[in-house]
Amino acid sequence: MKKIVQTKRILLLLASVFFLFTMLCLPASAATVGQSTDNNSNLGYLLAGSLLTWAGFFIYAFFISKKNANLHREITELQKNLDSSK
Repeated sequence: MKKIVQTKRILLLLASVFFLFTMLCLPASAATVGQSTDNNSNLGYLLAGSLLTWAGFFIYAFFISKKNANLHREITELQKNLDSSK
């Protein structure tokens, strides 16, 4: 049950990031329709790509820190078991 809740949270987070990406890209692409292209026409895509990259990094860092905490807890439990068996 815990895995299902965690999976739903991940999917909700990914959907939110995708929604943010589309909201940032649509105004940039809509503004350039019918206009001449200049050097600043892709800034919306650059911003969206940067935000997605940072969001992905922080999501990755969150899961790695969570895994690290679980491993630390498991190591502590194993040390207690080893000490109690002596």
